[in-house]
Amino acid sequence: MPASLSGTCGCDERLRLAMDARVRELADEIIAAQVREIDEMKSLIAGLEANPPPATAPVLTLRPTDSP
Repeated sequence: MPASLSGTCGCDERLRLAMDARVRELADEIIAAQVREIDEMKSLIAGLEANPPPATAPVLTLRPTDSP
């Protein structure tokens, strides 16, 4: 992995990368997607708080691929 991506590069290298239009465009797209996903999650949580699932609803467990 290049030093610029591994977190070991200096500030000058990070600044150079941040000024690259392709890197900035991708970063902006990622940020926009995350904002949309966070808004969607907030909406889902608000919906569940307003209309909780019935006590008889199944409790879902994590799948092995879902665990941290």
